[in-house]
Order: sequence, then structure tokens, then C-alpha cells
Amino acid sequence: MKSDTQTLKVCNERVRQHAKDLLDKLPLDPAWTVTIKPWKKDRSAAQNKLSHKHYGQIAKQMFETPRETKARCKLSYALPILLAENEEFADRWHKFSNGLSYAEMLELADEMRMTSKMNVKQMSRYINDYMFEHEQSGIQLSHPGDMWAEAMGLKR
Repeated sequence: MKSDTQTLKVCNERVRQHAKDLLDKLPLDPAWTVTIKPWKKDRSAAQNKLSHKHYGQIAKQMFETPRETKARCKLSYALPILLAENEEFADRWHKFSNGLSYAEMLELADEMRMTSKMNVKQMSRYINDYMFEHEQSGIQLSHPGDMWAEAMGLKR
């Protein structure tokens, strides 16, 4: 196999056959772990678009870059959700973050995929959490009508 990890969304016979072919080609030594679980929709495009719009708005008002804002939000708001609800992520985070300073954890948060690991419900909580905290601090964030409603799952 080309890499150690393969993730497939089995949604038709062609992909199912591809999965079977991959299993048939696996060597038995060394042993492999195969996990099969129901597919869940990841965060929505509307949530992604809204969060990036907010990163820019927050950054401008806090005199930081959107990238710095995103890393800080990921560390403060995404991390607690993922540590509580994603065991695989939690194991990786603890492995790489052990003994790091806050500044180093910000760098790690910047590099690690966090929000892309979230499902729609988790991403909604993340957006609500960072919005609440920033707006309580006087940061003004837009709630652009249809984008907001779609991102929060209120409109499709």
C-alpha cells in the first residue's frame, strides 16, 4: 500500500469493491488494524466559511493575524471539544503537547488539524463558544443572514 492510512467513504459498489481489494492486498505480517464505522458528515462548508470570516474580523480588532486568531481559537475552543470527544485526537495531542509552553502549544494548534476533525454539531459548538467569548469582550462579529443560519444548522 502507498501509505499506512486509508480512509474510504463506502457509498457505492465501486468504492466497496475498492475496499475489498485493499483488504485482499494487505500482507498478514505485520498485522493491521482495520476500523469500520458509520460515516458522519463533517463540518459544513458554511461553517468553514463563517469561521474564517470571523477569524479575519477578530484578528483586525485584536491586532493579530487571522492565522494567529485561528490558532488561538483552536487551542481555546476546539481543543476541549476534541479532547473530550475524539480519543484518537486526544492521544495524538497529549503525545505532542507534553511539556510545551503556551506559545509552543499555539504553534502546535496552528499546525494540527482540529476543526477539520469536527462534525457539524461539534463545529456549531466551537463557533458558538468562540463567538460568545469574543463578543463578551467587545469584539464585534457579523452574523451574515443565510450563511449564519446554514452554519448553525437552522437552514439548508
